[in-house]
Amino acid sequence: MTSNPGWITGGATCSASYANPTTVVLTATADPGSMFGGWLGDCAGVGNGTCTVVTNRNDGITAIFNLLPQLTLTVGKAGTGGGTVTSNPAESLLVSKKAEEP
Repeated sequence: MTSNPGWITGGATCSASYANPTTVVLTATADPGSMFGGWLGDCAGVGNGTCTVVTNRNDGITAIFNLLPQLTLTVGKAGTGGGTVTSNPAESLLVSKKAEEP
């Protein structure tokens, strides 16, 4: 998570002091394999990863991140010819089919 002005960045818990009042824009960015799930505190109900708050008291805001489910893709081989199937991203999927010998 980052802020603008940029005194808050990263970590599980972080804080910064701002003059009263200061407009602070918080941006939550999910890591690969995760998704942004929402905000708690003054940003609750904001459906995207950006929240704007005006500091007028000590406050706490939480960004929620959830793991994406890991799904399995199964690819088979069939037919009498040969060929290769690759994937993008390349997550270890490589299927080769060689022509059958008579």
